[in-house]
Amino acid sequence: MRTSLYAFTLLALALAQGSTQAAETTIKGGTSLNYKYDDNIRVTPTNQITLSGLTLDGYVDAAYATPRFEATAYLKLGIERYDSVDLDTDDPRLEEPETSDFDNESQDFNANISYDWERHTLSLYGRYWRDSTLNTQFQDTGLGGGLRQIEGATRRTTSMARGGWQWQLTERQLLDTTLQWQTVDYESAFYVGYDYNSIVTNWSYLLNERLRLQVQPYFSGFENDADRAVSSDTLGLQVGAIWSITEKWVLNGLVGSALVSTEFGGPGIFDFQKFLETGEITFIKLEDQDSTSFIGDVTLSFDEEYYGFSANISSSISPSGDGILRQNNEGRLTYYWKPRERMRLDIDARIGRSDTTGDLIDDQRDFSEAGVRLGYQFRQDWWVSARYRYRTQDYERHGQGEGSGNRVAVSVSYRLPKEIL
Repeated sequence: MRTSLYAFTLLALALAQGSTQAAETTIKGGTSLNYKYDDNIRVTPTNQITLSGLTLDGYVDAAYATPRFEATAYLKLGIERYDSVDLDTDDPRLEEPETSDFDNESQDFNANISYDWERHTLSLYGRYWRDSTLNTQFQDTGLGGGLRQIEGATRRTTSMARGGWQWQLTERQLLDTTLQWQTVDYESAFYVGYDYNSIVTNWSYLLNERLRLQVQPYFSGFENDADRAVSSDTLGLQVGAIWSITEKWVLNGLVGSALVSTEFGGPGIFDFQKFLETGEITFIKLEDQDSTSFIGDVTLSFDEEYYGFSANISSSISPSGDGILRQNNEGRLTYYWKPRERMRLDIDARIGRSDTTGDLIDDQRDFSEAGVRLGYQFRQDWWVSARYRYRTQDYERHGQGEGSGNRVAVSVSYRLPKEIL
């Protein structure tokens, strides 16, 4: 990692020194204070935890640009402090947690540099992100069944580096290649860290001013940290198009197939469900397997000056804190409306199903969520907003029914009245 950061810095300096044209520098910042209440923070059918408290975060956004070179950096720091926690359970083995168990400090830093030649663009991106699984769990792994112990705010650390090269082959043809390295670590026995690397190439052809055709092959490698128990290679191919139906309607779609080859080594894969039910640590020995999965991502969007919406259907293969690859099938709807110049209403809904790739492990999860947010700019640099979100999830193999939760939050945000530079 240190070598990668060193090379990243040297390239940034070299490109910056090579740009002698007029440069523009900007630095922005802001802060936000939130109070939130959640009546089922883990979205579980039993042993539900109610939590409420304050979140304070601040950010700095810096940019440096010339006609050919651009560098950006973003830093966000957050503090979560809770004042009330309540456990609803019939399990006498579980003890009421402390509010401090869920306190958390988060850090998110990312930087990007890019340089343009006449037909080529080279870019490098890096990110370091530390947060709590309370904020990432529903999207990543979920958590169902009855818990034998209560776990508070668990640290999740993500490090990422990505390089991109864009080549304008001809006036109509564009080739875009991206290489990415990512590692995720957890400070918890409930989750498994992993390394995930990928290379994606997208070739596109401008058929006419409204239609661009796409072909996208990719390869990825996954390996978890549980004594290297699971490793998977994925080879995929998608084809599609970007169609500007009108100036306001756009259809963007890719569909295809992926071959996933998985090897199970070491003692096997950790039986997470048995651990939750009995506290016994056991491993399941599995045979190596090849499986084929449908993948795709189709989005229809409409944008007007004061309102707009998008509808998305996707099927993807992604790493998870379960220590294995998962296939996620989702449908999403988003809508925004600006009834007044300083007011905005956002509505979103999502429904999906997540399962492990192949058929050796049965770990299916159905989930859904819907939310509404109303924001108002009451002064030039001040905003206030209110949000509500409803979430559900159900692990069919648990047989305990569906878990659901309600989350309410209000926030006040401030942005610096002008750029620092």
